[in-house]
Amino acid sequence: MTNSSTDVPRWLCLLLYVCTIVAVPIIIISGVVIIAFNNDTIYETGFIRYQIPDRTGISPDHLSIVSSELQGYFNDNEKFLSITTFIDGEPTELFNEREIEHMKDVKDLVQAIYWIFTISGLYLAITSIISILPRYAYWKLILQLLFYGSLLTIGIITLFGLAALSGFDDLFLKFHQLSFSNDLWQLDPRTDYLIMMFPTEFWFDSAIEVALTALYGAAIITSLTGSFFVYNKLMSKYHGTHRN
Repeated sequence: MTNSSTDVPRWLCLLLYVCTIVAVPIIIISGVVIIAFNNDTIYETGFIRYQIPDRTGISPDHLSIVSSELQGYFNDNEKFLSITTFIDGEPTELFNEREIEHMKDVKDLVQAIYWIFTISGLYLAITSIISILPRYAYWKLILQLLFYGSLLTIGIITLFGLAALSGFDDLFLKFHQLSFSNDLWQLDPRTDYLIMMFPTEFWFDSAIEVALTALYGAAIITSLTGSFFVYNKLMSKYHGTHRN
């Protein structure tokens, strides 16, 4: 990855350095988001906390089934979502046409996150494997880039956390405006079960949990890589002192 060992142009080396650093927050944040979308506990905790059975007339057991079907939809090849559940004891098609169309857009977004995570993960994995080969041997540089990438992750999450705490509604609105090319996400909380089941408060809690989990992961990487360089520096000073 350095000019002397691989004859790679300097501009390309710098590009690879930047890509490696940027890949770290992408992998951490997208990975945690994917886990959140497929985590039963997040759904069930939100349903209980915001009294979704009372809001919707859907029992906790049937809400659990609905959340499982939603997770299945994000991971299957079906284009449109179709869920039938019991509302006040009556079998009912849960979502209307507008909600179903919006869920198609959401699925496209979730699957795009899958691809981003996969591509970034493969890039970092291949780069890391190459770095330990004798011909290249730049694994210390990779550790340094991982350190910078984890610091970048902490910075991004900190900025997001401050923005969310100061005005999550505005942030949530801007997210929808940037992520979707239509207004299908503008639903009626009085009649549309998608927004009744997942109110803004649910998304605020989920966003904070995702941010904290990603922050924890970045902190671990920062600590491990930083500790290596501190230890390496101390050992160099120790051996230098004893040689003198």
